[in-house]
Amino acid sequence: GGRNLMYYILQAATAIILILAANTAFAGAPIMAAKLATEGYIPRIFALRGDRLVFHNGILLLCAGSIALVVVFHASVHSLIPLYAVGVFLAFTIAQAGMVVRWNTLKPQGYKANALVNGIGSTVTGIVTMVIASTKFMAGAWLVLLAIPLLVLLFKKIKKHYSDISHELSSQNQVPYYVIKNHILIPMSSLSKPALNALEFAKSMSNEDTDITIVHVSSNSETAEKLRKKLVEKQINFELVVVESPYRELIGPLFDFIDNLEKELKTGEVITVIIPEFVTHTWWHYLLHNQTGFLLRTVLLLKKNIIVASVPYHLKSM
Repeated sequence: GGRNLMYYILQAATAIILILAANTAFAGAPIMAAKLATEGYIPRIFALRGDRLVFHNGILLLCAGSIALVVVFHASVHSLIPLYAVGVFLAFTIAQAGMVVRWNTLKPQGYKANALVNGIGSTVTGIVTMVIASTKFMAGAWLVLLAIPLLVLLFKKIKKHYSDISHELSSQNQVPYYVIKNHILIPMSSLSKPALNALEFAKSMSNEDTDITIVHVSSNSETAEKLRKKLVEKQINFELVVVESPYRELIGPLFDFIDNLEKELKTGEVITVIIPEFVTHTWWHYLLHNQTGFLLRTVLLLKKNIIVASVPYHLKSM
């Protein structure tokens, strides 16, 4: 009975307003995130532009947040409005208060009138913010009131992290890094083409202050003996260390061996672990093979006196 022409006009107008509001968020929030990222208050990745020259990471984050709110609040407008209202009026209040400070700082012609207008606006929106926050506190406004100070605290922590990292990485604070001896380790299960590539790379690094060791993790004596014979056949005279692994585990025993070796290092000595790897032509072929090299590299990068180098062998037939 009540669905006349005005009803549909009202619905269309409401939809247009909501679309414009959503568009404003997606247009403005990524730019704001980029400015925060440039200043170091959020991860730098949000300051990067995509191939379409937009701040795509900010858009994706806003999209994920929007979806999460819709799902958590079951797309209920009555539940979402308090979140929106508190956030919007708080932003209006802060923005206009900031304009008052700006007018009084720059003091352009007619600044007092402008400051008065912004001051009145800030006061009104501030009162509205407090009214909505108090009356709709249990209806969902508490979430915004809790989230905002937590976000500010997080931003300050991120800023401090970037400042500390910048100070530590500065060349002005550089302590000379002298390497007096380099222990090169090559993990090797068999004498394959990737392993031979890694050996050649190790040879290019060798000098009087370098020793090269092949490390073989063995679950039985046959595999170790087979590798030893292959090395003799190829006239490869580097030391071969066999690490026993009765439970067929690879990463654990190898890491323990390297960890024990690291503990014996003297000042100026380092360990370089050269990992032979093969590279497939397609990403899904890569998933068909174990990720031993990647796992070992990830674990070893956490160690202070260990350098990790990956020597790729690109497969021709796949």
